[in-house]
Amino acid sequence: MQDMLIAKTFNVQTPFFTYPAKFIAPVWAQGFECKSGLCGLCCLVQLPDDVPRKHNAKMDRVVCRFYDVEQRLCLRYNKRPIGCKIYPFLFGVEEGQIIISASLECPATNLKKNIQTGILVNVLEDAHVNQRITIMNDCYEKAILLPQIWSDANRVWKTLTNMVQDYFRHKTKFPFLLDFRILSVKTVANSLNLEVPEVPKTSYSVTKLIESTSGLYIGTRFESNNLCLVKVKGNKTKITVFDQNLKELNKVKMKTPRKFLDLEIDKEAQHLLNDYVSFLCHRPFLSLATIFSNKNDPRPIPFILESTLAGSLMIVEVGATLLASRDKLKSIDRDTMREIISYSEGSIQPMFSNPDKVVHASLS
Repeated sequence: MQDMLIAKTFNVQTPFFTYPAKFIAPVWAQGFECKSGLCGLCCLVQLPDDVPRKHNAKMDRVVCRFYDVEQRLCLRYNKRPIGCKIYPFLFGVEEGQIIISASLECPATNLKKNIQTGILVNVLEDAHVNQRITIMNDCYEKAILLPQIWSDANRVWKTLTNMVQDYFRHKTKFPFLLDFRILSVKTVANSLNLEVPEVPKTSYSVTKLIESTSGLYIGTRFESNNLCLVKVKGNKTKITVFDQNLKELNKVKMKTPRKFLDLEIDKEAQHLLNDYVSFLCHRPFLSLATIFSNKNDPRPIPFILESTLAGSLMIVEVGATLLASRDKLKSIDRDTMREIISYSEGSIQPMFSNPDKVVHASLS
C-alpha cells in the first residue's frame, strides 16, 4: 500500500455473519464529522430513489422534500431512507471482507483526524445494509465459481492496479485518457493471454463525455462547503457557485470544450493525483464488477474492471478540462486538483451506491 493511504480494520456483526471490515482513505482525508445545520449538501447532491422530491426555486433544482433549505436540516433524520444512511460511504465485499471508503465530495470526509469506527459500524449493522452485504458477498462467491466469467480476476486486478499506479506516478500532464485506455486494455488482455483488442482513436466525443457527467457537485477544494451546479447541454455549459445558504456567488457561461485540454500538473497537484489514483485502486471494484456481471454484462470480470476503472479516471479528465476552461488555466495546482477530485467523486458515488442503475458513458 502507498504511504499516503491509511487502512483501519474492525469487525461488523450482522444477523448472518461477523464480517471483518477495512476502511481505506488518503491520509489527508481520513476523518468524518457531519454536524447538523452546518452542511446538508448531500440532500442536494445525492438523492436516493425512495425520497420524495420538491422543486427548489433558488437553484431551479429538485431536492428532497424533507430537507429544510433554510436550516440545512433533514426533517426526518431518524427515519431517513437507506441511501441517506449509507452516504457518503462506498462499500463492497471481497473474499468475505467488507471494503469501505468515503466519497471525497462530502466536506465532512475531508478531515485529517482518524475516523471513528463506531460511525461505520452503525451504518453497516442496519438491517437493510446487512441484506445488501449478504447479496454482494453471494455475487462475489458465485462469480468465482464461474471460470468463464471470473477469469482469475484477483490476479488481473492486482496487475492492472500496479500498472495504473505506476502510470500516474510519472504523469505530469493532461490529457491521458486515450493513452491510458490503450495501455490498460493491453494489460488485461495480456494477463489473460488474449489478443489485444483495438481501442479506436476516434471513439471519444469529449462533448458527450462532459455532458454525461452534468449535474451537481460540491466544489469544495475540500476547504469550503460551497456548492457548484454544472449544467451541460450540447455546446453550452453553465457553472454556478452557491454559498451554504444557496445564495448565488458566481456564474460562468462558456462553450462546452470539444477536446481535452493540454494542461501541466505541478508537483503538489501530482502528489495529490497519485494519492487519489492509489485510493481508487484500493476501492472494492472487484465487488462492483461481480454485480455488473450478474446483471447484463456478459464480459469476463477483468474487462468489466478495466472499463469501470477507466470510467472513473475519465471523470478526472473531464473535471480537469471543465474547471481549467472555467478559470482559463494552463496548469493545475493543488487547490484545483482538489476541486477536480471533488467533481469526480460526485459522479463516482452512484456507481457504487446503485450499480444496477448506472448508465456508463461509452468508452469502447
